[in-house]
Amino acid sequence: MMSKNSKSRQLFLLEVLVDKVKIKSWSPVSELGTPSTLSIKVKFLGFPHINIDQDAESQNEPENLVRGKSCLLPMKPEELLINMQKAPLVVSVNEKNEHSSSLLAHTYVKFNKGMVSMVRSATEGRDEYMCLPVSQSLRDSFPLLDKKNSKVGEISLFIRLSYFGHSVVTQFKLVGEEKSVLFKKS
Repeated sequence: MMSKNSKSRQLFLLEVLVDKVKIKSWSPVSELGTPSTLSIKVKFLGFPHINIDQDAESQNEPENLVRGKSCLLPMKPEELLINMQKAPLVVSVNEKNEHSSSLLAHTYVKFNKGMVSMVRSATEGRDEYMCLPVSQSLRDSFPLLDKKNSKVGEISLFIRLSYFGHSVVTQFKLVGEEKSVLFKKS
């Protein structure tokens, strides 16, 4: 059974958090003696890269990034489901310095069964019985491969896919003299 929701675009949010990166031959000082940082790029379909850069605070502990970003995916659930099953997330780890950026390693991350099942529920009309938003997540370590597909390290990721239906409605009010905004769960 295909619901009316599977024929219209729905809102999905892909969140990626990089916990740790270990690469055998990488150093926070480049071959030229200049400081270098790690830059992680996550790619899914034709959406913009999710770029997660190491900040100055984590340069002392280059393995611990603990940084993330998200990307809103406005898609038909059926289209997302098909693409999730055939196209994994492509994660690349790059060394970045003031002069250039170069690829150190990459990996592929497949969506887990819970994520696929959640999107399948949206295509079958079962989202009407869900209390939206719903999400499924994946936390794991993945091997990092060089250009020759030899293992050169490991990356620990937390990935969450959330489903919001066709819109997001929030409730908020202005508080205090600074006119700050407070969002409330409705």
